[in-house]
Amino acid sequence: MIRIALHTKVGVIGLVYRKSLRLTPASKAHHTEGEIVNLMQQDSERLMWFIPMSPNLISCSLQVALNSLLLFYYIGVTAVVGIIMLACLIPINRVLVGMQ
Repeated sequence: MIRIALHTKVGVIGLVYRKSLRLTPASKAHHTEGEIVNLMQQDSERLMWFIPMSPNLISCSLQVALNSLLLFYYIGVTAVVGIIMLACLIPINRVLVGMQ
């Protein structure tokens, strides 16, 4: 997965660099070369780290669902309170990650 991610990063950098070479002088007036290089690095870095972590999207969701079902099975109706708390903490976690 990391090898695929690195190949993807190099490909994205090449595409953005090729695109930056074809910019007209009018469009270059809006963005400096440093901004373009910074965007190129940030976008490719995010994509590079998304690819190895993408299987976690499925496995973590599956783990939460199965653990919630097991909790409901063993504890009963009172587990609904824990599941509701889990659902309420998702937006709070999103805000905290955004602040970080």
